[in-house]
Amino acid sequence: MFKSLPLIILACLFCSKPATASHMMGADIGYVALGNGKYKIIAKIYRDCRGITLNGPTFQVFAGLNGGNTCGTNTLSLTRTGIRDITPVCISSNKPCNPQNTGYTGEGVEEHTYETTVDFFKAPLMNYVNTANCCEVTFAVGQCCRNGAITTGPANNDFWATCMINICNLTKTKAPAGSVEKTNTTPFRGYPPIFFVCCNKPFYWSDLGMDSIDRDSTVQVLVPGIASL
Repeated sequence: MFKSLPLIILACLFCSKPATASHMMGADIGYVALGNGKYKIIAKIYRDCRGITLNGPTFQVFAGLNGGNTCGTNTLSLTRTGIRDITPVCISSNKPCNPQNTGYTGEGVEEHTYETTVDFFKAPLMNYVNTANCCEVTFAVGQCCRNGAITTGPANNDFWATCMINICNLTKTKAPAGSVEKTNTTPFRGYPPIFFVCCNKPFYWSDLGMDSIDRDSTVQVLVPGIASL
């Protein structure tokens, strides 16, 4: 079975100082198996609309063992396929991220979707295949800077989110119905993460990561944030 990691880092509460140049609030990244060695990589990046615009995030792939990159790192390209304002507002209120992807507008959140298709039968990914020390193939999306409203330490640092495919575990997976090829797809979030909560009020939140394709069981754990690759 492929291993997937928790993929979202949240800045949950903005009660005081506004962000300046920083804009990276969080991200999800995952993959969908397309068959024949191909995977669609989908990254959703969450932008603080009080910060700068979001353009050209870095997208890399590296491989190794235990999170390492001993088999080399390569830079790939992503295509933005959508932008939407996901700020929770009253029906009678206007969305604050207007104009779209414009710096220093209202106090709100934009979801930017980026996608690409990768092929393990083509370079550079084919260089990781059938090599025992290159089992863990990690895709990473990132940019500077983390949101300036974060009060727990990492504000204004680089931001990265990753997902990993363990290509050596393919033989342990079950082929989807109607196929003989053994593949897997990551869980995906059922709805956007919540970025605003009320001060001094109880707050309950479910990540709602679901695997509706392979219907695998999933486990979530907290891990340290990535400072750099």
